Amino acid sequence: MADENTSLGSLRSCAEVLNEYATKGELIVEVIGCRRLQENIEILTELLKSQENRTILPESVFQDASCLLEAVLQHLESSPPDGWSQGVLGTSTECFRFLRNSCVSCQANQLRVLNADLVPTTTAIVTLLAKQPELSNGSLEAADLVVQVSSSQMLALRCAVQLLGNLSSGNPSSQDVVWQAAYPDVFLSALGCPDPTAAGYCCMVLHVCLNDTTMQQLVLDTKGRLLVQTVLDLCERQPDLDWGLLLVTEKFLMSKFFLPNVYSTLPLETRIILLDIISAKIGESESSSPGEEEDQVLPVFVLEFLAAEFQENFQTILSVGENTENLEAVIIMKLLKVLCLGTGQQEKYMELIRMESLLASGVELLRLTTAAGKLGDNIFSQTQKMVPPDSPDDVHPVHGLKRDLIRLLGNMCFQNTSNQDKVRELEGIPLILDHCSIDDHNPYISQWAIFTIRNLCEGNHDNQAVIAGLENKGLADNIALNDFGIEVTEDDGKLVVKSADK
Repeated sequence: MADENTSLGSLRSCAEVLNEYATKGELIVEVIGCRRLQENIEILTELLKSQENRTILPESVFQDASCLLEAVLQHLESSPPDGWSQGVLGTSTECFRFLRNSCVSCQANQLRVLNADLVPTTTAIVTLLAKQPELSNGSLEAADLVVQVSSSQMLALRCAVQLLGNLSSGNPSSQDVVWQAAYPDVFLSALGCPDPTAAGYCCMVLHVCLNDTTMQQLVLDTKGRLLVQTVLDLCERQPDLDWGLLLVTEKFLMSKFFLPNVYSTLPLETRIILLDIISAKIGESESSSPGEEEDQVLPVFVLEFLAAEFQENFQTILSVGENTENLEAVIIMKLLKVLCLGTGQQEKYMELIRMESLLASGVELLRLTTAAGKLGDNIFSQTQKMVPPDSPDDVHPVHGLKRDLIRLLGNMCFQNTSNQDKVRELEGIPLILDHCSIDDHNPYISQWAIFTIRNLCEGNHDNQAVIAGLENKGLADNIALNDFGIEVTEDDGKLVVKSADK
């Protein structure tokens, strides 16, 4: 009981000091930046780490904090950034900190923050603090830009954005107020600030505030799509920024509205970033334990959309030539990688496996690139020359294309009679057998070809008969075939396919 009385007494004492300064006739810079005021707010911040103290916090402190932050806002608006008082910035930081702590798991205090009309003031201060310095000598790198902004400015910005996050957490009413006040311009300002930590906190606020309604608003609005692009670019620049990746994978991609409305509006470079994030996410689900699977798996509609994009645009890769910077070709390769990863997880993406049109597109692109490769020495041609490390071929956008196409077909034919038959009908079996040799443009293509032939033949006598009826051009590596449970032998000049003895 003594500890509770002590805490209550301390809270009241701090509240009295806060009120003393908040109710002064004129909140000039010297008053707002007073060290005594800051020290008392610091004590208040520390006390509010306790849930018990949060529940007994005097209501008056929220209105007093609102008065102080209004004065802070007036100072920031009336002075250029290089004229901002460090004392004022320090006081604003401590105000945001104690308000942030007061909202943790306490809807009563969240409501008090709303009633004190602190959200408009906070978002206005965020916009000012997030401004990048005026540069008269051209652009600077991000690291140089941070140096141009004072550490006290960035700290105040971080705490202000954290307040918006804690205010919104678990409270739909607060989320709506924050969204209305911050979308889209305040969010864009915070995401574009030179401090990656503050930008990450902004991603956290977005993560909390996004729901079906706000997501539709986001994807249908021009500035909303710009916000998405800014988040994706941030993920590329700051790959360790967890909240950015969580926002993309747990909010953006989980919405059926996202890809159909946003994907085609993104610059090619940003699409590549998004596809890399999707590939990484599917790779996580591939290695996840059973208890984690539900949280790790992307919805099948994501892969169905990307499969449709691949089918619609795959022929553009034929015009790539020797252009190693062809972004359209890079995107086709990224799409193909995603589809290879997805079709490798049948228990999660069976709807993708059943897409006969995707299977047909894979066979068709393999046919077209094989034919193109036979027209002369080009990036689609088979080659068995020793390629030195870092050669242009290794960095060419379509490096590994035919290997990945064969991998896609193999995945889709695994224990799937309908797809096995479809590949045969499309005359894809001889095409795949034609890639059982080493090709430096497609590392490990022979292994994937053998894997795919195994999947085509498993339990399918018609496909086995097709192989047995082919003209004998020599046997492939039987050791590799045996690893996949297949043995090919010659009998009276004909090829015989059978299960290998274990």
